[in-house]
Amino acid sequence: MKQTFIGLLLLLWIPLQSQGQASVLAEGSWLKIGVTKDGVYKLDAAQLRKAGWSTVDPRQLRLYGNGGAALPQPNAIPRQRDLRENALWITGDTDGWLDAEDGIYFYGTSPHEIRLDTLTGRFSHALNPYTDTTYYFLTRSTQGSPKRLTTAPSLTQGTSLTSYDDYLFHENEEINRVTSGRTGTAKFFTLPPNVPFPSKYRVLFPIPLFS
Repeated sequence: MKQTFIGLLLLLWIPLQSQGQASVLAEGSWLKIGVTKDGVYKLDAAQLRKAGWSTVDPRQLRLYGNGGAALPQPNAIPRQRDLRENALWITGDTDGWLDAEDGIYFYGTSPHEIRLDTLTGRFSHALNPYTDTTYYFLTRSTQGSPKRLTTAPSLTQGTSLTSYDDYLFHENEEINRVTSGRTGTAKFFTLPPNVPFPSKYRVLFPIPLFS
């Protein structure tokens, strides 16, 4: 299971001037959770106690976040005004206590995107030049019904899958020649004099496995 890190977020008041209403972060106590890759993440009672929540009723937990992709450059493109609520899957929450064996699960996304162009059928990626971490915000609330994942009905027949397509990219922007702007390069390739520059390079990097 992927690891997460949690920091205590102080009470904030962030007015949305254009909407005439306060942010969802305006009330309550919050935990700020950072993730760096796409995947399912788990929180447990020990992590919440370490962050300052000594007692937790898991039925009151809500998670908010808009993913980590960079906002579009043109201001005319619509964007989310406030944080959206994300669905949680919680085990052992029926008794109103978060025990040591219970877990809080959610799907987190990387700040870097892999996109499909539906017209060409080709994939491309987009790095977030401003951060390498996506943040989600966990709170407790007795108002309304928190968003939860539901269990899909069992299928009596279907196709058994043993493989699937996945996509990776390698781009480490380690060097910025002008120390400014949003574009960098991974490294410089140097060759001795009179040696032709190869048209292809072989790059090896580990493939992540399920854990």
